[in-house]
Amino acid sequence: MPLQRARWASIGAGVMATALFSGAAERGGLNPADVIFTDTDESKLGVLSKKGFQTTPDNAAAARLADFVLLAVKPGQAIAALRGIAPQLDGKVLVSVCAGITVAAMRAVLPNGTRIVRVMPNLPVTVGAGASAIAMPEGMDAKSAEIVTALFSRSGYAVPLDEGLLNAVTAVSGSGPGYFFRFAAAMQAEAEQQGIPPEAARNLIAHTMGGAARMLMESGASAKELANHVATPGGTTQAAFQVLDGRGFDESVRKAMARCAERARELGR
Repeated sequence: MPLQRARWASIGAGVMATALFSGAAERGGLNPADVIFTDTDESKLGVLSKKGFQTTPDNAAAARLADFVLLAVKPGQAIAALRGIAPQLDGKVLVSVCAGITVAAMRAVLPNGTRIVRVMPNLPVTVGAGASAIAMPEGMDAKSAEIVTALFSRSGYAVPLDEGLLNAVTAVSGSGPGYFFRFAAAMQAEAEQQGIPPEAARNLIAHTMGGAARMLMESGASAKELANHVATPGGTTQAAFQVLDGRGFDESVRKAMARCAERARELGR
């Protein structure tokens, strides 16, 4: 998919934005000189400048020079940032990765000609293994849609979804890595308690998670089917599942995800 010949501005130079554009530059299809970053942190801009990206502390100036604008600030700062660049966005494509901030909320402060794309990526984009849900506006031209999709595809899996599902996506893939890290941390603590050296425990857990993920992606079986395949009757995994079931593991996961999605909706109000 093409990224060349598209001029981008990134309003914000945080982890997510830098990972997306650095990844696209490293994996091909993006010229760093076609991206201009803005941020209040001059040290961040200095690092990006050394990598060949353009930089400026002026959001409006960056937006004026771009065809596509990535909004990558904290959700609480999003609307104020948009008001500052609104006059520069007429006829351009705005791509927001701000959790919970709806298209309607952004539309209220932007010119009618702005095409707004909402995306929910996750932290593993920083290692090229992210998962991103992309909500395109109706009537988006094919070339622009392809360019936006290409940016996120360079850093992992990207799927088109309706905007109404993005709060649910936040609870699945947006916050999902955090759930797995918490589970891995609990496993690490018990592994060390049972005498496994910390580095060996960490690597065993990481490779187990990676292998399980690969099986889920490649086997064609559901997660439930794979879990049952591991848990032979009367075996060790079944014994572990009995403890998890007794502690309400499945219900806890569902309630946690429901609360996560609810919080995403709260952030958008």
